[in-house]
Amino acid sequence: TFSFGLAFQPRALPGLRINIDYFDIKIEDAIQNPNPDFTLLMCARTGDPQTCGRIQRDADGSLWQSVNGYVVDTFENIGEISTSGIDFDVSYALDLGGGARLGLDSVATLLDSLEFTPQAGVTYDCAGLYGSVCLVPAPEWRHKFDATWRTPWAGLDLTLSWRYFDEVKRD
Repeated sequence: TFSFGLAFQPRALPGLRINIDYFDIKIEDAIQNPNPDFTLLMCARTGDPQTCGRIQRDADGSLWQSVNGYVVDTFENIGEISTSGIDFDVSYALDLGGGARLGLDSVATLLDSLEFTPQAGVTYDCAGLYGSVCLVPAPEWRHKFDATWRTPWAGLDLTLSWRYFDEVKRD
């Protein structure tokens, strides 16, 4: 993991806090199961004996005509996952007088990349995508904004929240 951040609390605007953090995370030897389609493709392209060894054909040489033809896809430490982007955290608190306060808070992420390497030679950048390869949606931009009125009456606060997720496309 490589990350760094900047924090601002300007004296000219008391109650304002801004944090900006960059992150770059890489996981090597991630536990993955080799996708059978990729195994067939990589065997055909490279002829690698380890990759081709996962392919078990039936007596007729087929993978699909009987249950004896299959591709081994058990979990192994063969993958890699990496992600990078920028996190933003901004808040502003303002006294309204009479014991009331207004709090404005926002957190956001700008996702630069979200790469999955399920097996050697195959890498997908899933930023902005979801589906059969990328699975869960990974929007390139997302944020949450809260406006909270802390009333002068004990135990009563009102919050309005807005969550936004950028569009994602099917992989």
